[in-house]
Amino acid sequence: MKLPFKLNPKFFKKFPSFILASSDPCLIYKSDSDSKSMAMRSIRLGGTFKTTCISRYINTINLLQSYCTPKSKILDIGASDGSASLSGIHGLSYSEYIVSDKYLFLHSIKLLGLYFIFTDRLKFQMAFNSFFVLYRSSWLAWFFRLFDFLYYNKAKRNSKKVSLLRDEVIAIDNVSVLEFDMFRPKNIQADVVIVANILNRSYFTDEALNSLVLYFLRDISRPGGIVALIDNRAEKGENSSILHNDGHAFTLLERVGDGSDVEHIFLNLESLN
Repeated sequence: MKLPFKLNPKFFKKFPSFILASSDPCLIYKSDSDSKSMAMRSIRLGGTFKTTCISRYINTINLLQSYCTPKSKILDIGASDGSASLSGIHGLSYSEYIVSDKYLFLHSIKLLGLYFIFTDRLKFQMAFNSFFVLYRSSWLAWFFRLFDFLYYNKAKRNSKKVSLLRDEVIAIDNVSVLEFDMFRPKNIQADVVIVANILNRSYFTDEALNSLVLYFLRDISRPGGIVALIDNRAEKGENSSILHNDGHAFTLLERVGDGSDVEHIFLNLESLN
């Protein structure tokens, strides 16, 4: 079980780095993208850590090249800071590439010597300084609830907004950003949907996944469109399933490795007819 706190690397600079936290959340305030990406490995929102990595699923991107045209609208779900999206942005054809994540921006405020992080939908989620990092968890729920009660309304009025996106992603032509919650779908109707390391049975129950499949079929992917389900968290490497939306159900086109572990849920969905 992960502890609800950890020491910041600045606390014991002389100790070997593997003993300490692997990243420093204070770096989120740095202007360069690499520092922000490093800091995000310490950011936990709604119980989930943010992760970043470039070229995590290059084999899937190579397969998707044959399904993309200069008129394609691509939606990249769960793109974090956009690092992993760069392989698709540079390797695929499109008219619009949408980099999306549930949280693309944070708010921060300094209170009693601690930096507190929250979002537009979540109250205080973590607190840190140069010595330690505290996460909202059952162990520390009382602490965060106290600060919610005392300071949250003030924080909403006086906080600093921090972007989690890499600057080079925002600067690319035909690339847009969207804060996107899969459980609150918008009628996007993308030609190609890329969703990496999110839709899996470790994060969601089969019941929740069945609901998400309906959203994908009706609201997120257009009829005739492509959905790429990617999972490369395991040691065995990149695994993905490329599916076709015929307007009524999904069918399998190609796999990388063993395919996605939620592929069968997409394929077994009853037709909308």
